[in-house]
Amino acid sequence: SARSESFLARFSSTFASVRTNAPDAVADLDRLLDGLAGLAFVPLALGLVLIVSGAFDLGSRRVTAGEVIDVRVPDRRRPVDRLSAALAGIGHDGTLLVELAVDAGSGDRVRSWLVDARAAAPVGSTVEVHHTPVLGRVRSIRPLGSAGDAVPAGDAISRVPVGEI
Repeated sequence: SARSESFLARFSSTFASVRTNAPDAVADLDRLLDGLAGLAFVPLALGLVLIVSGAFDLGSRRVTAGEVIDVRVPDRRRPVDRLSAALAGIGHDGTLLVELAVDAGSGDRVRSWLVDARAAAPVGSTVEVHHTPVLGRVRSIRPLGSAGDAVPAGDAISRVPVGEI
């Protein structure tokens, strides 16, 4: 206890000396610490955005119909992709997830989602994808033009942007 008191006394006197002799350095340190404290709120803000998005998605659903133009295992070489996969729990239970790209034919945009490989339709087939509007979680995939029931999407997590295919 005496040892910790002597450390605190030395630290206090050193800090007082720096404050007196180098007020600009203390001001710079204050600005740096304020910036670091501000960074601590970024994960909190992102978490709140996810909560609000999830709450909105609870009661809403969209349907996208079109032709499947690509089915592939997503590339996870970039660190940000590996981090998002780990945070989302993608494939945590051994389920293979694939990226399903659908061309709805209503513009120059292709939509894609991560879906359970068992629910993915083959390339060239026409499907109806039931998904949430904000987070893009796939609820089911139903083939169109052939017999069959909707296939549950399993652990579909999120929308994945597709570049040029």
